[in-house]
Amino acid sequence: MKNAVLALFGVLSLVAQGQNQELEKLRLIENSVHIEEPKGILPHTRQLKPLDSLVLITFSKTTGELLEHKMITKGTLIRDLDLNQFQYYYFVVLIDRTAIFYMD
Repeated sequence: MKNAVLALFGVLSLVAQGQNQELEKLRLIENSVHIEEPKGILPHTRQLKPLDSLVLITFSKTTGELLEHKMITKGTLIRDLDLNQFQYYYFVVLIDRTAIFYMD
């Protein structure tokens, strides 16, 4: 039982540590940009290499529900943009210290 409790505390501390790291990232946002269409993200990614990572947060256009929060590469973002053009999603992309919003 003692081992199970210690394991649970270990898992909870890892979750808390992961959340703290995400909060630290959010505190570092210095600029925000609103784009009118999904392809408006392209000028903001020009200086990134195809395998550079960025954070993508997507929301449903119909319900506003948070759909995903993940790390992706610039190449994946551009591929997704070409395939579905984010027709059904709003998104926020975090690049360095800039948050780029596509929302109505």
